[in-house]
Amino acid sequence: MKLPLPLPLPLPLPLVVQQMQSFNLKGSSSPFWLLIHFLCCLGSTVLGFRFSRLLFFLFFSSSPLFSSQPHLSTITTTTTTTTTITTITTTFSSSSSSSSFPSNSSSLNTTFSHPVTTRPVVGRHGIRVRPWPHPDPLQLMRAHHILRQVQLEQRKVFSANNPNPNPNPKPILVVTPTYVRAAQALHLTALAHTLRLLPYHLSWLVIEAAGVTNVTASILARSSLPFFHLAFAGSMPHTFQARRVVQDRMRLHALRFISEQKMEGIVVFADESNIHDLKLFDEAQKVKSVGAINLNFLTDPRNPNQENNPQPQPVVQGPVCNSDGQLSGWRTLDSTNDAFAPQNMEWAGFLLDSKWLLEKDLDKLDANLKGLLGDNDSGIEPLGKCAANVLVWWIRAETQPDAKFPPGWAIEQEIPSA
Repeated sequence: MKLPLPLPLPLPLPLVVQQMQSFNLKGSSSPFWLLIHFLCCLGSTVLGFRFSRLLFFLFFSSSPLFSSQPHLSTITTTTTTTTTITTITTTFSSSSSSSSFPSNSSSLNTTFSHPVTTRPVVGRHGIRVRPWPHPDPLQLMRAHHILRQVQLEQRKVFSANNPNPNPNPKPILVVTPTYVRAAQALHLTALAHTLRLLPYHLSWLVIEAAGVTNVTASILARSSLPFFHLAFAGSMPHTFQARRVVQDRMRLHALRFISEQKMEGIVVFADESNIHDLKLFDEAQKVKSVGAINLNFLTDPRNPNQENNPQPQPVVQGPVCNSDGQLSGWRTLDSTNDAFAPQNMEWAGFLLDSKWLLEKDLDKLDANLKGLLGDNDSGIEPLGKCAANVLVWWIRAETQPDAKFPPGWAIEQEIPSA
């Protein structure tokens, strides 16, 4: 067989294939040329793919792989300090120019420049880094303040415990008798934290036995609540029954102050050791003259030390309603009698409208609850879903009258030497 002349090299791959097909290859040389043909096709495919992608990124990419100038945004923080206010301004710059220090080194303005790094590259592709949009802390605090005010206003008008929302709620006048002792800071601090949660305008009237003291005044100042610190001339006795008589006189003294100052609002008798549900103050908005709530005694007020009674049964004081929702009786400490007997009841179970007090001559009344409310319960309004819910828990957790405690409850760091 006459072979053709040798082919000039190099030839394109399709011509090589055409020339090979023109040969009449027989025998054992055919698999060898097929293998060569397969390897050439595979190599051209791989090399053509890689070179085509490389040329595409070199000529058509909008961002180069490597840049002589950094593309990371420079963050410059400038702190300006004056004698009255400090302003912190954060400036984000998208340019690649570096920040320079001021020429006057004694200037109050100081500029700090963070070190600039090159643009990060992963593989063959560059990553465009953009500054994180951190919010201004001052604007963020203003936003939180606005949200808090909106929530308070919504609770005033759309309270879940008040089916008839009042856009102009009545102020709350809280009356609390107190005296200096070891547990005073514990009780007043707990009550102050409860009152700080109220969305209503509040006035806290604290009556202190034996005159005002710096100990009580410091506790009230830390509460950040609007308060009236009233002095009561009488001292607080040690026995429980004698203390009840003095506390009745202290509450009546606070009512005289409210009447003389013509303060408007709902009077709530919040003893410092009691536990109050916040729904109590929502229910107070419904009071027109005198309201009554259920008061649960966790300790027996007739025997607060639980002597000879290690497991006392909880007792509830409050009104009883019939099927029509009308007042029909009372729960008192004396379970055998459901008649209205205010002389055997606690002040914490009643709420008063200050306008109702103006009709009373408080100087001629006896210093007890019976002298204030009388023997007729016709004008008393049951609260708390017609006295179905307990809103106040009455408890007396006290120490011994002569118990010692550090001034201001400040514990000394150094152990005194023996």
